[in-house]
Amino acid sequence: MAVLPFPTPVREPAPDDDRAELLALLRRDGILHRSDEQPVLSRDGSSARWMLDSLPVTLTPRGATLAARELLRLLERFEGRQLATLGLTGVPLVQGCVLLGGGRYSGLLVRKERKAHGSLKLIEGRLDPGEPVVLVDDSISSGHSMLTCTRVLREAGFEVEGAVALVGFGYDRGPARLVEAGLRVATVFDIYADFMRAMDDESDHPANPTKRPLPAATGAWLADGLHPAALAREVIAEHLRTGEVPRAPRRLDRAYDGAGGCWVSLRRRSRIHDRPARSGFWHFPGEPSGPVAADVVRAAVQTAQQLRGADDPLAVLDQCAVAVTFFGALEECTVADLDDDRYGIVVRSRERDSRMGGALPRMPGIATEWEQYVHAARRNAGLLPLEPHVVYRHTVEKLVEPGESWQPTGVPVAGPVWSDDPALARPVAEAARAAVLRALDRPGPEPFVPGVADGVQGLFVTVYAGGRLIGCAGAFAADCATRLGEFAAAAVSDRRFRGAGTDDPIAVSVSLLFARHEIGTATPEWVEGPTRFADQALAVRQGDRAGFVLPFVAVTHDLSPRGYVLEVIDKAGITRPPYSWTRYDCATWLADGDGVRRLRGALPEGAPAATPAEQRARLEPLLRRYTLRHSVPADEPYLVRYEVFGNRLHAGAHPARIAYGAWVKARAGLVAEAHADLARLGEPDSIAEPAFVALADLALGRTPDVGRLVDAIDRHGRFDTEHQDYAPGQALLALARAAAAGVDVPTGPVERALAHYRRRFRQNTAWGAVSWLAQAYAAWGGLLGAEHTRFAHEVADVALRFQSRKSGGFLNDHAPQAPGATTALYLEGLAAVLAAGGDVERYRDACARGLAFLDRLVYQPRDVAVLPDPDWALGGVRTTATRSDVRIDYVHHALSAVLALGELP
Repeated sequence: MAVLPFPTPVREPAPDDDRAELLALLRRDGILHRSDEQPVLSRDGSSARWMLDSLPVTLTPRGATLAARELLRLLERFEGRQLATLGLTGVPLVQGCVLLGGGRYSGLLVRKERKAHGSLKLIEGRLDPGEPVVLVDDSISSGHSMLTCTRVLREAGFEVEGAVALVGFGYDRGPARLVEAGLRVATVFDIYADFMRAMDDESDHPANPTKRPLPAATGAWLADGLHPAALAREVIAEHLRTGEVPRAPRRLDRAYDGAGGCWVSLRRRSRIHDRPARSGFWHFPGEPSGPVAADVVRAAVQTAQQLRGADDPLAVLDQCAVAVTFFGALEECTVADLDDDRYGIVVRSRERDSRMGGALPRMPGIATEWEQYVHAARRNAGLLPLEPHVVYRHTVEKLVEPGESWQPTGVPVAGPVWSDDPALARPVAEAARAAVLRALDRPGPEPFVPGVADGVQGLFVTVYAGGRLIGCAGAFAADCATRLGEFAAAAVSDRRFRGAGTDDPIAVSVSLLFARHEIGTATPEWVEGPTRFADQALAVRQGDRAGFVLPFVAVTHDLSPRGYVLEVIDKAGITRPPYSWTRYDCATWLADGDGVRRLRGALPEGAPAATPAEQRARLEPLLRRYTLRHSVPADEPYLVRYEVFGNRLHAGAHPARIAYGAWVKARAGLVAEAHADLARLGEPDSIAEPAFVALADLALGRTPDVGRLVDAIDRHGRFDTEHQDYAPGQALLALARAAAAGVDVPTGPVERALAHYRRRFRQNTAWGAVSWLAQAYAAWGGLLGAEHTRFAHEVADVALRFQSRKSGGFLNDHAPQAPGATTALYLEGLAAVLAAGGDVERYRDACARGLAFLDRLVYQPRDVAVLPDPDWALGGVRTTATRSDVRIDYVHHALSAVLALGELP
């Protein structure tokens, strides 16, 4: 399940006096300590030092009132009006919320065992199975009690919306289990932050563990005016020799921005990628920071403490270069604001404040903002999939000791690099094409030897004839420029491919290899990690066997990152370990009859249209063209996927996707093709198919049958389908469009469904639901009231937190290698919300940026020089920038979005 890993919105804090008073009462009277007279046992029977014992507080007038007030503030986030608890501890809390809730709530009591006499009830109270339930208890520890209560209530036919408690015992225990079970969870206090940090006999749980406790500075004052790295070296050496912390100088050699933190790293001069020690800290907003010189001292001492474990730490220090990295102030942001070329990031849990992780810009193997975010949140912070968290970005400045070398990653892009300079690349590409034309005995300019940048360590020539690849040749050598004729002759004679036809137009790409990095011996699994997929090139060798594959082959062959690594091994003919690896940066330029262009992935770089209207005018005919070209009669296999560079068609699709395609085709005026698709459909096996059939019928001017959709809604508003992320929104959209067209749609079941899926999305913000719920609620808003329009805006606003301001694509895990063609799906939802009003300019800008991103994925006439069969490819939408295949459903989503945006005023 792909979900939005973004935190729930931060709510206004409770009044400090109420919360503080309740916390003081619980600390004083609500903690039961073990003694000789009073044992304290855990659920597993082991002895514990203390336990939360809330009843001495919640069974008093003041304690009960304060606890109820705090829980009622949490309950404002929920829609359910029935409160339930299991056992005795939560009874005074439920009663207090009922009494102080202004008539909003009623209570249920769930017994641990069915009553053995009298009523024989398992659940007590005035029961309403149609009303959502919120669980209430004093604490959430393992989650066992609340999960048991949830199971009992669900088996009795209730919908359990979520759970609230006074105290949470760590998110990774009970709360995470409840969230995984589909419940929203909220607590007033955290056992670590609010209780254990105030207990004398408990180990410290620092809120910011990157700042380790240091002894007081007792050493000599260090000299003013030092370079930060020189200062760090002096501190490390002194601390290793004496154990003392030197006193920080008053100033460094110049001013530095370290408001967000400071880190110190050591790297061996002989092996620059070997880092014996690295330590430092972040300054989070609200924490004291600086002076910068003092921060360098602190980070250097922490680094020295880490280095102390070496056999001879001072000798290791002498073998290393030192660098200091300063972070600018941490700025809270969304995933949309990330830019891997400019900023480092820090991700911190909202539930476990000591859980945090960072990622620097342009780290090895990280090519996108989404990869940077995942590296920080999941690998380094270790956050759970749905754990609420905050994202910060910050500037980065790395200061290396003067005269020392350092590896190039982990810092922002300094500016234009030579490999991106057309003035340097154009002569090389033109010279390569001239050499190829001469080798083919074609007319053309006189071959010449171009100048090549000093950093080039290898050069490969790839030749295309009529869009077909007909050969590739090159070498790693210092004299590459003088050997272009040799490479051209070898490429046009490459026996792996069919040669050029007499009249085939010729295009030639030149791949320049540079920034060689000797990785050494590594497994295929390991080497995949530090390699930027479809951007950097790998070579492997073993004895006299060697293999090398240009990175754009990963795109043309639709390889995965692991598949690319295995392709390199296969090219070398190596059958077993060890594998010795070399990695190169790579820049490829294409020369054809129209000039020289940079290749990104496997396609020439293009620019989006100047305005959104021009962008729609460019994309719509292309998308229509592809849709029409890949439509076939009903008695032929339905075409679902096209391998562009393999020039292979694949057939077979889920009926729901066929029905969706019919709806889009009907809207696009491809009426015969829509009828042909509808004729393919048999008895539906989900509610998605009748939903799209109904939408297609409406687009074709027919009255749809929506009875099956209405009948699929149960008393809680839940549709009877296993596809809860996608199908319910699709069904609700169909029902709204049918109602707007005058079809009799009963509003009772619809209102229940709208309430249910609003609650569900707020807890389980799955990407599969985003587009369909946005469209459905926007449509129902005009029929049943503005609250549904507001929720459509809420869905869209959550999604926009992940629309990259840099690229316009959406960053998520809905599909591999984001951002990709799923952006078209979200644009459908944004178009619907834009049509419903609200923050019009913001949504309009988001749609414009999304269309500009899609322009990169759509095959266009600018790509013809490298397309084996443009007739089948033009208008296709690549699934991602690192793949070349086309799925017909993404073309339909893109066409649907363009059509919807074109209908807006």
